[in-house]
Amino acid sequence: MDGASSNDSGHTSGDQFLPRRNDVIHAYGHSHCGLTLGPTTGRLVADMVDERAPTINLTPFSVSRLS
Repeated sequence: MDGASSNDSGHTSGDQFLPRRNDVIHAYGHSHCGLTLGPTTGRLVADMVDERAPTINLTPFSVSRLS
C-alpha cells in the first residue's frame, strides 16, 4: 500500500501521516466493530483527557505487549 506502513500482523497504520504530538490521543483500529465499540472508546478517551482512572484495566491493550 502506498504511503501506509505495515506491522507484523499485516495491518496498516496511518500514523506516519500524523505529526508526533503529546496532546493528541489516537483511538482507532476497531475494524468492523467501530459502531459498537465507539461509545466505549469515547468514554476511555474522555477518562484519559480528564486524567481519570479508566473504568477497565487497559494493560492487555498496551502497545508494549507487542515488543
